[in-house]
Amino acid sequence: MEQRERRREQSERKKEQSERRREQSERKKEQSDRRREQSERKKEQRERRREQSERKKEQSERRREQSERRNHRVLPNSPPPPPTIWSG
Repeated sequence: MEQRERRREQSERKKEQSERRREQSERKKEQSDRRREQSERKKEQRERRREQSERKKEQSERRREQSERRNHRVLPNSPPPPPTIWSG
């Protein structure tokens, strides 16, 4: 009779332990999922920043070229543009 009681308690404890383990593993999974999502977001942010800086670089390059062209016309020691000949 006492043995049966002890066995019942043991199995009860085992059940509780396994339940706790299950919960722990569940929490671990959630944590790892969250970490994965965070790193994913970070990667996306990095990518966006890279693209932005790329665009900025292109823009500044275009602006530089434009200002160079403008400055070219203004330079006094540059030869004057050839006169436009209207045909007709």
